[in-house]
Amino acid sequence: MSISKVFAVVASVLVGFVASATDYTWDAAVKEGSWTDPNSWTAKSGYPQTTSDKAIFPKTTEARIVVNGEIAVYQLKCEGGTNVFSGTAGAELRLSTDLQPSNNSSIEFTDGLVVWVNNGNGALKMRSGSNKHLTISDGAVVYVKEVNLDNGSGIVIDNARLETTGNQWTPYGQGNALASVRFKGKNPVWRQLATANSSWGVHTSTKGA
Repeated sequence: MSISKVFAVVASVLVGFVASATDYTWDAAVKEGSWTDPNSWTAKSGYPQTTSDKAIFPKTTEARIVVNGEIAVYQLKCEGGTNVFSGTAGAELRLSTDLQPSNNSSIEFTDGLVVWVNNGNGALKMRSGSNKHLTISDGAVVYVKEVNLDNGSGIVIDNARLETTGNQWTPYGQGNALASVRFKGKNPVWRQLATANSSWGVHTSTKGA
């Protein structure tokens, strides 16, 4: 095969790969829907399901999203609003990048949903916002390496688990009580799987109410 033909084959493969990456935007009119239902997304054709796809939730979204089975995407992009992600039996949501919602986003992972942020090696970054928080509830589990909280943000762990594998715990607003982690329910757990920065009061032992 000539060099020109080899380049042509490689180029066609690369074009096909790039074309497979898609941005999917949740239809703000859908207040409760299934992730795998194409009608839940504005394109009404397909849904985010590859590690090249972005799942976008616009700032006007107020929705409950049911995750079925194992879903792997490049990014979960929450631009605002309030979104609840619930899981059916065995449901997993795998993100290839850090979880960093936009300002004034409220997110809840619930009903046993397991969330992997970059296979447990990514970061959960909650930056400034007057109504910005993450709730992990009712048996849900979130795996990350590090947690970063800014002023006005916080995490609520309610009968659920936050598993961190790294030693990075950074409230950006040092000494600001608005950056917080609260524990509720019967079995809230924050398990630190590596030596933590004790100056922030985070220890290797399991934390609970």
